[in-house]
Amino acid sequence: MRSLLPSEPPAAQDARVLRGRHRSAVARLKRLVRERLRSAAATISVNEIRCHEPGCPGLETVVLILATGRSPRRLRFLKPVAEVTATDVDALMPGP
Repeated sequence: MRSLLPSEPPAAQDARVLRGRHRSAVARLKRLVRERLRSAAATISVNEIRCHEPGCPGLETVVLILATGRSPRRLRFLKPVAEVTATDVDALMPGP
């Protein structure tokens, strides 16, 4: 049976898919960071921002880690969140 409701325009479908991919990349990066933390109670914030500094590649990813009793920690990756790898995280969060 055919629906009487208008279908979603292709641009809206594309935007929805991109948002889903972005959310997945953010969740993956949070998981990578949390695996390297000693405190499971830490709050992890991931933001992808447009960088306006000279020599910056355009999009960068900033991770903020807030844990009780510790100073806030900031990790900066000069690439979009979807391109941040476990190796990148390990370089900024070496193990004990």
